[in-house]
Amino acid sequence: EERIDVEVRALETCAYKRETFRTILDQIQKYVDQLNLQSYTNLQMWVQNLDKRIGEKLTARLVAGMKAWHAALANYSSETDQEKSKEEELGAGFFKPGGEPNIPSQVHDVVIVNQEITVPPPIDKSRSILTNHLNAYVGTICSLNTLQSTRYTVGIEVSAGDTTHRNLMTGCQDTVLAYAECLTAIEEGLADADKYSSVWLNYQSLWDMDMSVICSRVGENLNLWQKLLNDIKKHRLTIDKMETREQFGPLIVDYSQVQTKINMKYDTWHKEI
Repeated sequence: EERIDVEVRALETCAYKRETFRTILDQIQKYVDQLNLQSYTNLQMWVQNLDKRIGEKLTARLVAGMKAWHAALANYSSETDQEKSKEEELGAGFFKPGGEPNIPSQVHDVVIVNQEITVPPPIDKSRSILTNHLNAYVGTICSLNTLQSTRYTVGIEVSAGDTTHRNLMTGCQDTVLAYAECLTAIEEGLADADKYSSVWLNYQSLWDMDMSVICSRVGENLNLWQKLLNDIKKHRLTIDKMETREQFGPLIVDYSQVQTKINMKYDTWHKEI
């Protein structure tokens, strides 16, 4: 039992990796199997209590993992920086309870295709990608197997139910709240990126405008013509900058392919007016 306690305590401080957790649990399962082969009495109840202790340790790591994922999204750095942070952590021999989530960046290019400004892939596409990454990180723990007390007992059927720790996601309010906070953070990032990309999509009007319509509306009002020229100049300056992309956490809106074309379109309209 002392050897098992050592392994259970190791779940608190080991690296946040499925292989590491599984190695520890496999070792505990081997000890349980030995007790089973030695026909220990009340083994099933004892294993249930042991599995409850393990569940408590894993729940704490699961909550820490989701908080780490949320922090990585909120304070996003490049994948290179994330890898460097991991190397430094490993070198120090210290593992954070929630690990170091490596969230991949998602680039959305603003392009002009057949005189139409679009953003492929759509910003919404990143929702499923980020959610899947979150679920995979949660699965680091939730996909681990629970202990079995009767693997080598002849004549006893093992339950066909779920033998993983998936129930940890719904068995504790802390896990539910931590997961909900991650989903909220994803939606906030998507909303910011979508709002920004919409600014670029609005420049479609430069291709849709008709000079004859403008002339009929402005007429011979010189003040309106002057205001129109100033507005064109003002809007042109807002996109005439050195940057070519805007970042919202792991979401990147890259407008390098349309920046020059839009500037040229503004120049064309300025000359015509």
